[in-house]
Amino acid sequence: LSLGKWSAETYSGSEAGVCHFFGCISLELFGEPSALIGHLERIVNGVVASERAEGYEKIYYHGEKEANARERSMRIGIDLDQKTRNSIASLAGKHAIPTPKELL
Repeated sequence: LSLGKWSAETYSGSEAGVCHFFGCISLELFGEPSALIGHLERIVNGVVASERAEGYEKIYYHGEKEANARERSMRIGIDLDQKTRNSIASLAGKHAIPTPKELL
């Protein structure tokens, strides 16, 4: 709706084409909200309980992995890859800021 670029084109050309659309719809337009929520919960529970593909132990619903990662990060901190750790340590050294021992 914003006439922005799609994923493969987002950073092509001289400017970024990042675009978003956010909307709100009142659930009452479709029926009783608690009935709609119950219906959606049954669908999600059915999908999650479906037969798994070989080699997979769990089926995730949309956003579940991200919610789990956020909860983990809030509990134990953010896990940084070594390249990011090295970059932060380098910047800290460049600006005479002590490098946290967790980054080393």
